[in-house]
Amino acid sequence: MKATYGMATRHGGSKTPPREIVGAVYREGPKCWYEAIMSDDSIKWRTAAESELASLEDNKTWELMARTGEVRPLHTKWVFKTKTDANGNVERYKARLIACGNEQVHGVNYTMTFSAVMDTTSTKVILVLSLLWGVPARHGDVSNAYVKAETEPDMDIHLRAPQGMAVNEDKMREHGVKEKSQLVLWLRRSLYGLKQAGHLWTMTLHDELIKGGFVQCATDTCMNFKADKSGMTVVGVYVDELLVTGTSKGRVDELFSMLITLQIKDLGFVSKFLGMRIKHTPEGEYTRDQEATVDELLEKFGLQDAHSVTVPIGPENENEIPGGDMPLPKESSAGSASIKSFQSIVGWLL
Repeated sequence: MKATYGMATRHGGSKTPPREIVGAVYREGPKCWYEAIMSDDSIKWRTAAESELASLEDNKTWELMARTGEVRPLHTKWVFKTKTDANGNVERYKARLIACGNEQVHGVNYTMTFSAVMDTTSTKVILVLSLLWGVPARHGDVSNAYVKAETEPDMDIHLRAPQGMAVNEDKMREHGVKEKSQLVLWLRRSLYGLKQAGHLWTMTLHDELIKGGFVQCATDTCMNFKADKSGMTVVGVYVDELLVTGTSKGRVDELFSMLITLQIKDLGFVSKFLGMRIKHTPEGEYTRDQEATVDELLEKFGLQDAHSVTVPIGPENENEIPGGDMPLPKESSAGSASIKSFQSIVGWLL
């Protein structure tokens, strides 16, 4: 058995070296709360937002309290996206409440922020091991991963009550206020958008793996393994996604059972991971492609009708491009490129 990693081009069946584009396949949603509730899919976006708030409240993410003079609450923002399957078909509407971490102050409401992510080479290693052991790699996903971690005990973080959050009169009377704007959310758990959110989640998951007897790989701290007389289990972590295999199916089942307190979903045999579509062929090979991701990327940046060329533009043509020597503007207009859009493209391609 062997693993193949070639990618079919858009203009034929030949294979080219793999392109490591890391990112989920998604479609852009509304930019803000107002745009969401005024859109044709307003009911779906409202439902998604209500589900997000209910999940956060069930998780005891915050405590409601009256705002005092010394409290400087952070603003919040809604992020709306449609989550798609490996073929780019819409699976569900997703709303996420995030904190405006850009308003945080170092030493006041955050300190440590570093959070490692698994190298794409480790993904290949896990897939190859799954072939060698004859145990298909399984995909795990953590819903609202960051809120599984508790905030630092010496850091007080407060948020303004978000748009879409309903607070009844009884609750306001209980806290001695008359308007929702006089209330703040005192965070007891981490939240997306906070500078330290990734770090806190990584440490939470790491602690659970260590308790279960796992050891970090020396070359990639996001790859963990557990070896004993009965065999070995390997798990790779990329933020809130897990890629797991082992020398037996029972060992993989044991890993998911061990992490049940973190509400990690077992999505079954891996078919999509880090924007890659993964297929396990009857011949005992893994094939990877990013067709859906590439199509979404082209659509996102308005290049779906562009034609590829094999010869780059030479320096002799530099003066023939109108405005070619001018710096990019900060904001785009009428589909033109900007610093922000250029940075986004580069980030996707790295």
